[in-house]
Amino acid sequence: MGRFLSYPTANILVNEPLKLIPPDGVYACFVKIREKIYRGMTNIGVCPTINSQNNDRTIEVHILNFNEDIYYENIELQFVARARDEIKFSNTDILKETINEDKIIINSILDKENSF
Repeated sequence: MGRFLSYPTANILVNEPLKLIPPDGVYACFVKIREKIYRGMTNIGVCPTINSQNNDRTIEVHILNFNEDIYYENIELQFVARARDEIKFSNTDILKETINEDKIIINSILDKENSF
């Protein structure tokens, strides 16, 4: 669905059952893939605009300025700040506009931080 919104995401599977996961919301983060660091925006939650009948919690990250196949790769996230709550939008156009705004906010947050 992220690709449909022009924001493809890597879906994160947490293999450690005792791993602490931040509360639902949208986060600024750094992403480490193959020892290289990228900027990312991560959504944690149930994606209520898209999956209105689904209560399964997901973690998905859009890696900024990145376009590579990373299926089955190990990636590491470093959460920097929570940008906003996860909310349900009335349609996908409003969701996409909000994601565009999130990207600006998240870049501003990450401009002030050092990664890993």
